[in-house]
Amino acid sequence: MKCIPYSMLLKDLDIKNLRELEDLIIEAIYTDIIQGKLDQRNQLLEVDFCIGRDLQKQDISNIVKTLQKWCDCCQAVLLGIEQQVLRVNQYKESHTKTQQQIETEVANIKKTLKATASTSAQDPDQHPMDRDTPQLVEQRPSTKKLSKAKSLSSSRH
Repeated sequence: MKCIPYSMLLKDLDIKNLRELEDLIIEAIYTDIIQGKLDQRNQLLEVDFCIGRDLQKQDISNIVKTLQKWCDCCQAVLLGIEQQVLRVNQYKESHTKTQQQIETEVANIKKTLKATASTSAQDPDQHPMDRDTPQLVEQRPSTKKLSKAKSLSSSRH
């Protein structure tokens, strides 16, 4: 029907108020569900175009195929996301282990330094670096070189 009386719409839509019916029609026009005009004087809705809502049986198979493709794509995306989550979790676990190893090494180094500091406090004459290495005899520069250097500097003046 191109022209639908308000009375039929009120009855079929189970709306009791004329204002509610007109608001519903106006909203349907604004959302492009229908194209038409309200004839308030004659209490008619003149429909020029409306979006179809009924399906034909032959359209169902195409709709099912389209929805199946969409589901397949969603599953592929979900699988990709799950794989990324696994990789991130593995990276996080590896990073956590590395962090724990570093913290353990730092703690061991601190313990070693404390032990070294307490040992050096007991033996103040020995330098901390000298404890692990044997004592070396200090070598003095040759007196011949020094005397040459002194004679050169005195001859210049």
